[in-house]
Amino acid sequence: MVFDVVVSRQRKYHKVVLPRVEKWAAAGDPSLARLAQSQVQAEQFGLQRTEPVTLQTVAANLLAFCRDQAISEDEGCRAWADGVQGLEHAPKLDPIVGGVSGIGPALFAYMRMRCGSDALKPDLRVAGALRKLGFDVPGDEHSILVVARAAAAELGVSLLVLDQLLWGRDG
Repeated sequence: MVFDVVVSRQRKYHKVVLPRVEKWAAAGDPSLARLAQSQVQAEQFGLQRTEPVTLQTVAANLLAFCRDQAISEDEGCRAWADGVQGLEHAPKLDPIVGGVSGIGPALFAYMRMRCGSDALKPDLRVAGALRKLGFDVPGDEHSILVVARAAAAELGVSLLVLDQLLWGRDG
């Protein structure tokens, strides 16, 4: 999950991200513990030079959170994601994921989504899909989140469902 989120930054998901995630998973146990202890080589996975540090730091922070809470990785990731709800516009206030270099509002939201929380990734794909539906959406993450929250409320769906509906429409 952490590998997927960090590697997805400004990359085509099906063509680039999924093959890299599959390569990571095929190399061994795809747990937080392994990622936190691994020295992921940027060139091996086609990463930018700073992304391995982002991967390792996020995994180590989430793993420490899970251990502090004495819960499994899955339970801990969900607890973290639900616990930072409300920080979508200020992810840097979260020291576990949002405060890690290389994590911005879109990746912060995507990490929450992948952890099972109600979130929407405020990226160009979502903005474009909302525009195609007739919404006036400025391109910044904050505006995308505000418009998406209003659209989800109008439709009576969660942000996570809206994201998936928009992905199906535009992805």
